Amino acid sequence: MHSWVVMLVAAVGGVALAFAEHSGFTHSRTVLALLGCIGLLYLLFETCVSPYMKLKVLDSGFCLVDHLNQDHRVRWSEVVQITVERTDGELEWFIKTSSGELVCIMENEIFYRGRLRRGAAQNLVGFNDDALRQAVDSASDGSWECFRTAPHPAVESAHPGKPDAAPSLKRHP
Repeated sequence: MHSWVVMLVAAVGGVALAFAEHSGFTHSRTVLALLGCIGLLYLLFETCVSPYMKLKVLDSGFCLVDHLNQDHRVRWSEVVQITVERTDGELEWFIKTSSGELVCIMENEIFYRGRLRRGAAQNLVGFNDDALRQAVDSASDGSWECFRTAPHPAVESAHPGKPDAAPSLKRHP
């Protein structure tokens, strides 16, 4: 997420340590160890703590906070389709709502997967846990539909035989 910041700090730290060691600074190993510990704490926060703050699964639905700190709330009763896709070895969740919005969960999906799976399995009758398991275990790219509601009769009669209109696309890291 903030990898450019980490790379910049590491580069500046490396140059500063090389210069300090060349000029006789004797505590460069201590400073390097301290920078390593700070980097490790940052990594642990980004991979373990941050995903739990960004996705909250509730009985009524879930709330996802995007990289701009905007809340996207989706009620389980609004979910009409969940598709999991594998592209270049990475899994992506596409959750379509009855309003046509498409919520995409891509980056760090593995940290959200368990909570999303439990929430969907508990609240969406017909959620296909086996399809999700196939997507996770697959070695090749593909798409697996994990949930779909029956089409609404009014929508089907208004557009017989035509697929739904393209939904709006919101990607969330």
